[in-house]
Formats: sequence, structure tokens, C-alpha cells
Amino acid sequence: MIRIRAWWIFYRKIFLYSLLLTGLLAVAVGSPDPAFIGITYALLTPCIQLFFYELSNPQEYYFYANLGLIRLQLWIITGGITLTVITLISLLL
Repeated sequence: MIRIRAWWIFYRKIFLYSLLLTGLLAVAVGSPDPAFIGITYALLTPCIQLFFYELSNPQEYYFYANLGLIRLQLWIITGGITLTVITLISLLL
């Protein structure tokens, strides 16, 4: 249960910014197409994770490592959730 909470703390920051930027890009381009939204979200999520956790605050990985989540696991979890969100977007819209 502690790992799930730690993962949620990790992913919450990425998810909100990715969703916000995807929505802004969809409005700016004027394309509410689900394929555009899904591709944009899939491209922005790893970029935002790279910015927040690799470039601006790399020492934060030590917190997650102490809870048993290594960097590779966090990237894989982010990729899996991104694919799930893309699938849900394409099914709902």
C-alpha cells in the first residue's frame, strides 16, 4: 500500500500538467480529435517527467528508492498509465 501511495505522489504531478498542456494544445490547434489528444498526451507525459524529475529535481528519486521504487519502475509505471489514459481517451471520445 505504501508503494501505491508513493507512486500516486510521483504520478500526480506529471498527470495534472500533462492533461493541462494537452487540453491547451488541443484548444490552440482547434483539433478536438481523440487521436490528436492521445498522441499529444503520449508525447508530453515523458517530457514532463523528464523535466520534473530528471532535470529540475533529480534528488527526489532517493525518496522513492527508499520506498522500494527504482527509477526504471517509475518510468515503466508512467508508460503503462499513459497507455491506459490514451486508450480511455480514444474509447470515450
